[in-house]
Amino acid sequence: MVLKSLSSQKSRPQVVVCFCEGLSIRNFFQAQKELIRKNKHFKRFQWIGSDGWADRNDVVEGLEEEAEGSFSIRIHAPKVPGFRQYYSQLNPENNTVNPWFREFWQQKFGCQFAVSKEDKNNENIRICTGNEDLDREYKEVGLLHSPVIPLIRFISLFPAKKATYAVRLRCVFLFCCIKPSPLSMPMLGVYTEFPKDPKLSQVINSIKVVAFGLKAMYQDRCRDNSTLCTEMLSRNGTLLYQYLLNVTYEDQFKQSIYFDSNGDPPAWYDILNYVGQQKPDNPYAEVGSFQSNNINGVEELNMTDTHNIVFFDRSNILPESVCSKPCGIGQRQRETIACCWICEACLDHQIVNYTTNQCQNCSIGTWPDELRSSCLPLPHET
Repeated sequence: MVLKSLSSQKSRPQVVVCFCEGLSIRNFFQAQKELIRKNKHFKRFQWIGSDGWADRNDVVEGLEEEAEGSFSIRIHAPKVPGFRQYYSQLNPENNTVNPWFREFWQQKFGCQFAVSKEDKNNENIRICTGNEDLDREYKEVGLLHSPVIPLIRFISLFPAKKATYAVRLRCVFLFCCIKPSPLSMPMLGVYTEFPKDPKLSQVINSIKVVAFGLKAMYQDRCRDNSTLCTEMLSRNGTLLYQYLLNVTYEDQFKQSIYFDSNGDPPAWYDILNYVGQQKPDNPYAEVGSFQSNNINGVEELNMTDTHNIVFFDRSNILPESVCSKPCGIGQRQRETIACCWICEACLDHQIVNYTTNQCQNCSIGTWPDELRSSCLPLPHET
């Protein structure tokens, strides 16, 4: 219905910006495909999606042709060098510093370390050996189950009315914790293969924010105590939130991590162009970035690969999506419908008042300048 409404307008828009999650944009692609099937003259739209789509393959699977030439944005998250090697060599023997790792191991491999005498002969219960291969699991399904699960439970104890960094960045903790069914968690954008998921650095930063916030809270409330003091035993989510807002540091990628009064971190997005089958190994081409500093209001748009951008019609020509083009010199705009107008020429002795959008007479002894925007005195004849 939405696409039919757009296509039936007198001033048919060419570009559609969709601030929506992955399932919605996928439904639009399906609707567009159906409209083209019914009417071969139906013209495809130029789609621009939000980070709810980002670089998810499940959004475009089976609809690659409809999505080709579209744009989406992805929260910037550099790849963490050396993480795979570090993760793959972990086991319950060498990672005793993490109190949740054994629980994670049991959940990851569907086994148990401690088995009662009655269950030892139970064929349905698998005993953990500690020699299970994380590297194999890494390759097959990625980090779909993670030892940060108990940390999620801890965070859930606190009020979530005001979002912390983890929540603002689309609950990045959960990227490593839940194995979803296809499109069952569109707002999380979880991937089934870790190498394609660029959000690990967000997980690391999210955990660091909570750690730094708790450390500052502990230092203020417990002061010289070397152990957990009674002031830290009560759950005060509002107080913790204030400490999280005050966290500021520079991560390993030289990104400044901080929050404004609304709890928002500085914006940094990658701009992606879906090129589809043209580059099947890398269908989402990174063509630019956008950064915004919440403190000083500085915004920076940087397009890095404009020559290789592909648009909806599979060309490199920038599409237009306007109802009416700007009027010429000496013409005023007479609006017809929203964003649309007719250009009407003013008389020779008139200028265009762009404030009122009206033609305005020049007074006696004056005449319009070349741009028809002001009246100049006529030269005196001698």
